[in-house]
Amino acid sequence: MSSPFGEFEQAYVIVGYTGEGYVYYWASVDSAHQGIEMKEYNKLAKNDVKPNMESVDTTLGIGSRTSVKILDEDSCQSFVEGNSSGGNVTYYNGKTKETVETGDLVTIGTENFYVVKHDGIDLILLFCYTLKVGNIYNIASQKVGEYTPSDVGYGIQSSEVKGVQSGTDNAKGTVAFSTTMYWNGKVGTTYPGNYCNYNNNDAYAPGRDCAYVYDDNSILYQYIQSYKTYLSSFGVTIKEARLMSLDESGSFRSTNYYAWKETSYWLGTVRDNDTGRIWGVTSPSGFVHGYYAAAPKNYGVRPVIVI
Repeated sequence: MSSPFGEFEQAYVIVGYTGEGYVYYWASVDSAHQGIEMKEYNKLAKNDVKPNMESVDTTLGIGSRTSVKILDEDSCQSFVEGNSSGGNVTYYNGKTKETVETGDLVTIGTENFYVVKHDGIDLILLFCYTLKVGNIYNIASQKVGEYTPSDVGYGIQSSEVKGVQSGTDNAKGTVAFSTTMYWNGKVGTTYPGNYCNYNNNDAYAPGRDCAYVYDDNSILYQYIQSYKTYLSSFGVTIKEARLMSLDESGSFRSTNYYAWKETSYWLGTVRDNDTGRIWGVTSPSGFVHGYYAAAPKNYGVRPVIVI
């Protein structure tokens, strides 16, 4: 294949055997930053070409048995899932649950995650993409669609569902954080009242200990719990499924910036008690904050799990 916009700086091909026959996948990004995420070769179309891509996701689950990760332009390797954490978990490059580091890729079944934190016992894993749930908004902030359970891949990760994205027409998979500012004025372990008040969007300092307000009052809660049940079907013990905190996000940002800004998504930390603004990440800008119910056109559901 060739690009009309410039030379391919990264181009990858996977030839996979499904048990019944061979399938061919292609991923690339050219010098003009026009790119294609991993896509079945004979199903490529014009709308698969996306602008403003710095790199491409070179991982792919084939069937339910094998995950493939391309290590560089000249070599690729097939990995069969190991048996860890009570089930079907893959660690790459010879690593194990004990030796993975922040930013490494982990696969559960056919779903991919990044390591956010490893405390020696538990792994906190960030979804590679947002969940295929919620609404679709056009560039004029008008709702033009909504994902339903009848859609293929509903409720699980999708590389096409990234919230609001710079240079694209639609914001896909966006959801309001809640219908009410239910944490307003609450004091206690869950809502200590130590809210984050900053004068600009990106003035974040780790260790602020901002109030974490995500719980079962959030609209996002059921989506995340349903996905937790889905992952459990692979035989993996999921200790927790929730939104990232602001502190976790800030720490992961410094380790894996590309993955951190890959999608636009809600965090679980409130920014301001008086106006009910919630922290989020908007690709590719950085930390932002939206109103709990008035910003469903921007942020998707990109949780973390603990195994």
